[in-house]
Amino acid sequence: MSHGVSARHGAPHGAALAVLFPHWMAYQLDHDVARFDRFATRVMGVDAAKGAPRERALEGLRLLREFYNSLGLPQHLGAFGVTEGDIDQLAQDVPYRPDGHAGFFRPLTIENVKAIYRLAL
Repeated sequence: MSHGVSARHGAPHGAALAVLFPHWMAYQLDHDVARFDRFATRVMGVDAAKGAPRERALEGLRLLREFYNSLGLPQHLGAFGVTEGDIDQLAQDVPYRPDGHAGFFRPLTIENVKAIYRLAL
């Protein structure tokens, strides 16, 4: 998803990933709460003994965004000049498999991709 943002809007690849990854995580969270809970506790240092798995996962996501912000990374696609009017083209730029899906964790349709871009605006 970040390649089109880089190619069409000149966004550095890592910066585009820093914007999109937390929004992708938020969109995918309920698909596998346990995985995002593990990320929160093992990577972001959320206390595994406090709260429910979903609450910990959300806290891990918040901490990731806070970390990216502390590095001065952009938080939204608008930082690269992306607007609502760009979403259809960006979504078409994503490489989909013949079955019409992209990705492997929870394969995304073009409508899913558009929804994630909208979250990231």
